[in-house]
Amino acid sequence: MVTGLEMYERRIREFFAKPPFNLRFDNEQIVTFRTAMTHTSFAEEYNVNHEVKIQSYERLEFLGDAVLEFIVCDEAYKIGSLKDEGQMTNNFKQAAVANAKICEYLEFNKIDYEDVALLGRSFRSEKGDRFSDDMRADIFEAIIAAAYLTFGIDCARRLIQDIVLLPLMERFEF
Repeated sequence: MVTGLEMYERRIREFFAKPPFNLRFDNEQIVTFRTAMTHTSFAEEYNVNHEVKIQSYERLEFLGDAVLEFIVCDEAYKIGSLKDEGQMTNNFKQAAVANAKICEYLEFNKIDYEDVALLGRSFRSEKGDRFSDDMRADIFEAIIAAAYLTFGIDCARRLIQDIVLLPLMERFEF
């Protein structure tokens, strides 16, 4: 018999198997990506009723934010026409890592995980199924951390380059 959790993990596998992610994972690796898609409201409600506890994406978001910022700063440093720290920070980094900008890149890449993310009933009753830009960006950062922890820095860099940096470079004037 297939459990609800197994059905959900199948949805996660299908979601991440598609571009721009193109990721495949085994049964142990899926847990990190499931955590990346789990809002605090769901984790709290789930943990009250289940012996095996799950975590929300908050810890992953913390790490993913740092990985995203590091890779964006590394790329900014490599761009020869960005000569000083002010240009690299104000003109490039902020255009890549601000939550509203991350949401633009997600939309540009047609990445919509609202049907895949786990939200608790308390969140849904308060806000419906609407995700704020902050939540979309937080989940993206958690995904970056999950990719980093599961597949390494090169995988995280590829995702950031494909999803954030390529669209940014197309619009950026150097």
